[in-house]
Amino acid sequence: AGDEAGEAEKGLTDKPELNEMLHYEYTAIDRIGFIREEPVLSRGTIFKVEGRMAMISTGDLVYIKPRPNFLLSPGDRYTLYRTLKPIRDRNTNEFIGIQHYLTGAVEIVIKRPDFVLGRIVTAYRPIKIGDLMMPYHRRVPQISIRQGPPGLEGTIIESEEHEGIFGENSIAFIDKGRSAGVEPGQLYWIFKQDKYRINPDDEREVTLTPVLLGELLVLHTENATATVMITDSRTAIQAGARIITPFKLE
Repeated sequence: AGDEAGEAEKGLTDKPELNEMLHYEYTAIDRIGFIREEPVLSRGTIFKVEGRMAMISTGDLVYIKPRPNFLLSPGDRYTLYRTLKPIRDRNTNEFIGIQHYLTGAVEIVIKRPDFVLGRIVTAYRPIKIGDLMMPYHRRVPQISIRQGPPGLEGTIIESEEHEGIFGENSIAFIDKGRSAGVEPGQLYWIFKQDKYRINPDDEREVTLTPVLLGELLVLHTENATATVMITDSRTAIQAGARIITPFKLE
């Protein structure tokens, strides 16, 4: 048992250095999406773009159909987004939530009886006909570094772009949020701990030494999930990788 503990300590001690800064500046904070159990109530939908545009981008004029009983006034700014297919747990198939994929921001410029015109203020990604609108809330790019709840464990749900493998600077989602004490600015280790059947004739499996894969920083939280950035990756990260609050080894 003592040897196993020593091996575990070796695996987790050989880790990326934690960010010792008081704050982390993430200038692209406005463009990161999130997973929420109930989708945001859209305020309107883009149904046409002025001119023959193959792609909608910054400066373009778009036609918007307001949601019934929602007032869209000139000068108001909205975040553009689309919702992706429901995300489920890879092991249990349990519903986790709806991914909100942010595409840009639009400002209302002209109001008409049946529609409004908006000008694209910024494009985070290609904007499409059918993209939805939610109220724009400017996020503060300066994130205070703080300690996470001791012993908290969780799992990386998926990367924002749904890559099979991802690494440093990638945006991803974890299955822990505000209800578990997760807050922006917390750092977590990414690790794996496999099980292995040593003897082919024996059905018993042993738990192998935990291996550190990297580190992530929480950027945004929802009630049951959080949006994170991979700050360090020693190997390719995959959805399903486990996370844990960093801890000191005696």
